[in-house]
Amino acid sequence: MLRDIQPYPTAEQIAASNELISLDTETAGSTRQTNIPVYFSWAARDLGSGAGPVITPDGFNAARRLCESPRPKVCHNLKFDLQRFDYLGFKVGGELHDTTLMHALLDEHHLEHHRLKALSRELLGRQRQDEFVLDKWRSKHLFPDIPQEVSHPYAVRDAEDALDLYYLFEPQLKEIGCWDLYRNEVAAAVAYKEIEQCGIAVDLDALTVALKKIGDALEQLQQQIFEALGRSFLISSPQQLGDALADFFPLTEYTASGQLKTDKSTLEPFRDDPRMQLVLAWKFLFKAASTLRGYYTRAADGRVHPEYRQTTVTGRSAAKDPPIQQIPKQRGRITEVEVGSSEMAALCREAFRSVRAVFIPMPGAFLLAIDYSQVEFRVFVHYTGSKRLVELMRGGADFHKLFSEMIFGAYSERYRHITKMLSYGIIYGMSKKRARKQLAGEEHPDDIIARYESTLPEMRVTQKRIQSVGEMRGYVKDVFGRRYRYLERAGSYILVAWLCQGTAANIKKHALVRVREILRNRRSQIIADIHDELVFNFYPEDISLLPQIKAAMERFPEIDVPITVDISGGRNLLEMKKVTLEQALSGLWKEWVR
Repeated sequence: MLRDIQPYPTAEQIAASNELISLDTETAGSTRQTNIPVYFSWAARDLGSGAGPVITPDGFNAARRLCESPRPKVCHNLKFDLQRFDYLGFKVGGELHDTTLMHALLDEHHLEHHRLKALSRELLGRQRQDEFVLDKWRSKHLFPDIPQEVSHPYAVRDAEDALDLYYLFEPQLKEIGCWDLYRNEVAAAVAYKEIEQCGIAVDLDALTVALKKIGDALEQLQQQIFEALGRSFLISSPQQLGDALADFFPLTEYTASGQLKTDKSTLEPFRDDPRMQLVLAWKFLFKAASTLRGYYTRAADGRVHPEYRQTTVTGRSAAKDPPIQQIPKQRGRITEVEVGSSEMAALCREAFRSVRAVFIPMPGAFLLAIDYSQVEFRVFVHYTGSKRLVELMRGGADFHKLFSEMIFGAYSERYRHITKMLSYGIIYGMSKKRARKQLAGEEHPDDIIARYESTLPEMRVTQKRIQSVGEMRGYVKDVFGRRYRYLERAGSYILVAWLCQGTAANIKKHALVRVREILRNRRSQIIADIHDELVFNFYPEDISLLPQIKAAMERFPEIDVPITVDISGGRNLLEMKKVTLEQALSGLWKEWVR
């Protein structure tokens, strides 16, 4: 039985200073079902450090005193600990900090993903042997079953390490000009916490229909694969798939167990072969079906609650359990990028689009999606510094149409596709060799590339400039101050994509924080972050706030080109209808209320 084994700070001691307090929680287990807080720890320069159970009266009251004091707080993985304190009914007061987010801005390529014990060893020189001791116990026991002489010092050291990391990172972030950006990252973490806790409602009947459509498409693809490869086998088995593909493709990479690798990155080099396109399409839909099946178990309360993390290389949010950001965009477009060819994309498109029908509003509300329009392209144009391109964008032109006319002297859907592919190809590091492959079906692809580059020289010049700056300086920096560090193993070409994706991510997270403030104490809430859009559970009484929300999402004076959003509404994510702000305010939303 867990017991109080040391004195706790009194209310008077806590109120005697405004020094930073580090807080940490330990849960019964590591799954969603067992993430129940049972222990807490603290550290502060004036209070010392300690720990205790939250399941005793004295420990519970001490944890509440520390949490609810107005002193600033720091946690390592703030969002997680805030959720644990929410479970206990504590309101964490004071300015909030997160050493995970601090380190993500200082070293986004960290090989151990900013884990506390790794940072303790690397940066504080502390050999956390208790980590291995506790992990040994945890493999067989829940936290309360671990001897307290083992678990107590472990918990104390977590709080001590987070405190010392904060004081190490704070001056470093201020020195490189990232403190304001970091503060927004913390505010975004609080917003994501609320999004996770709210969740997004799912229609289980629509889920069954979506799985049936995907299943039918998988069966069709399976038969085509069997015919193309001349044998029947279990496609989901890496070993059987590897054996079947080895007859046609020079697969040379093996897993640790000696099987041929069949992951997406291994198969990508062969995507131009129609047989491989079938396999890539099957794997794409199979993964989508697997994700959907997980919704049945994750929607115990009628909603799914994805976990968002901000510690990606670019700072772009990533969702898991379930990976909601893998659902298709509103128009449901699947391209050869995902499945290998336009023909396979057409086969998969409608089946995959049905996934969006699963997500619905709460009763009395409607779904509202506000989607950034071509934000990464707009960001790239800003970084070109080209007055010509900036003025074109400020004029509100459809720039893909405009570019088509500039390059080909006319406009058509085919010209638009070519121009758009080359424009985004430059942003994502496409070489001329790769561009030629993408244009293989066109006559004189080299002439098309030359015409594009002579008409829009700013595009390739900016790509090369960003790469050379990154190689020379070791990083490139966006308009918000975030650095994207050059990795020799990754190549300089990826810096362009990181810069554009990271800037777009910063735009969306600033908007997330602003919109959360607008909707404070309202029933309407942000319930998902998907692709370049924020999805809302919106109630009719809040419709008058829509102009304010739209303005907050578009107000970015740091960017020379207009940042614009599109508004859509509907009764589920599949049936979303794009509308103007005026149409939304006129009462059109009445059609969408569930």
